[in-house]
Amino acid sequence: MLTTVVVFVTGVVLLFAGPSHRDPWLMLHKVSFIVWVVFMSLHVLGHLPAVTRALGIGRTGQEQLAGATPGATGRWIAIAGALVAGLVLAIVLIPDFAAWTAHGVFVHHHHG
Repeated sequence: MLTTVVVFVTGVVLLFAGPSHRDPWLMLHKVSFIVWVVFMSLHVLGHLPAVTRALGIGRTGQEQLAGATPGATGRWIAIAGALVAGLVLAIVLIPDFAAWTAHGVFVHHHHG
């Protein structure tokens, strides 16, 4: 959880600081993201056996699919809410991305 917080906080700091004042925040953001990916991957791999059972792939999967999982509705609402909130936040912040995605950076000039 700590790496998730660091990735978010450094990202927000970068958003407000802008490209001209990105040191040392950009490096902290990149490193924390790499560490986050490692931990997230280990977390997901650790839950793969439970996912396979829930999908009916494992030995006890059919038994789990037969009965409703307690709290499933609440989890779906939380996931949907988080996705919608993230999408709304991204759309609201689009104007602030302009400093980071200057058009000239992506244009290739051919000298003849």
